[in-house]
Amino acid sequence: IGWGWKEPNTHIYIELLDKYFQNLKYIHLIRHGIDMAYSSNQSQVYNWGMMFGIKADDPSTPLPKLSLKYWNKANRRAIDFGHKLLGERFLVVNFDKLCMNPWCEIERLIDFLGIDPKHINIHELVKLPKSPDSAGRYKKYDLSIFERDEIEAVRELGFTVDM
Repeated sequence: IGWGWKEPNTHIYIELLDKYFQNLKYIHLIRHGIDMAYSSNQSQVYNWGMMFGIKADDPSTPLPKLSLKYWNKANRRAIDFGHKLLGERFLVVNFDKLCMNPWCEIERLIDFLGIDPKHINIHELVKLPKSPDSAGRYKKYDLSIFERDEIEAVRELGFTVDM
């Protein structure tokens, strides 16, 4: 029997988790970076931005730009450490893909966790993921505040960015 938690800041101490839990399996769930940059919840960039040299209270830079910079750096770090430290015990899940194609993504999760599919009612599980109303919120904004490489980094992590 396993256990788990949902805590977006877990990636900050992934090295310690690996050190103390040798059989740890880590699922890194990522939401669309530009959508998150325009979220009203910016606690992560305020709490952890300094870890990446980002001052969330910098009045010379729009907060969404700082937030995306944080999102890119934090997720890249988490993915790099996850692959390096955990290898096959690390899985990245794209939240948009989970909501758009839950069957495929839930099968990946079941396989990753080593759960016998006979013990899972996948028909019920695929009903759970739902795209939030905030999905695609970035389309309401002018994306010219972002550098091309910042937007490309979002695409490289598997997200569509319509300009």
